[in-house]
Amino acid sequence: MAASYRKEYFMKQMTRVLGLFLCIFTLLTVNVLAADAKIDTTHAADGYFSVSYSGEANTKMKIGVTYAGKTTYLNYSPGTEASYAFEQGNGTYTITLYRNTSGIYYQKVLQTSAAVQLKNALVPYLASTAEITFANDDSVSKTAAELCAGLKDDASTPTTPMLVVKTNWVRLPRIPFGCSLIR
Repeated sequence: MAASYRKEYFMKQMTRVLGLFLCIFTLLTVNVLAADAKIDTTHAADGYFSVSYSGEANTKMKIGVTYAGKTTYLNYSPGTEASYAFEQGNGTYTITLYRNTSGIYYQKVLQTSAAVQLKNALVPYLASTAEITFANDDSVSKTAAELCAGLKDDASTPTTPMLVVKTNWVRLPRIPFGCSLIR
């Protein structure tokens, strides 16, 4: 009789503990799911996608953009809609929104894939986005270097109307003196 009573008591205690864990898990999951997260790729042909998240405003967030097996992580501030360029050109991208849980640990909030077919190779650089990274070997930097070749000062302008050059803005890597993008 005593063994039966102990077994019944143990089962009640285990049920209570499991119920508590289930409640905590549900509260944590509902908190994440209650936030409205959106990754909009409808402007992929125009060279960009946008992200919005209406959860906790002071939460650190990251966006993972995977292209050809390589992932680039970008910072994102929740509560705003931010746009980012499809910098690698045509192809399939996987975009993932992450929310910081603690320290260096992040939880996946939302993920989507986009098959990008750009209108032309320059559209990612024509849209106003939150972050565009120029590199020495990308087509924009190479074209800018070609257009600026031989220019001596700011008064000189390239003969090709594709890019107008002026100082006082972002300098592209390894571009001759006086060449930078328009303000």
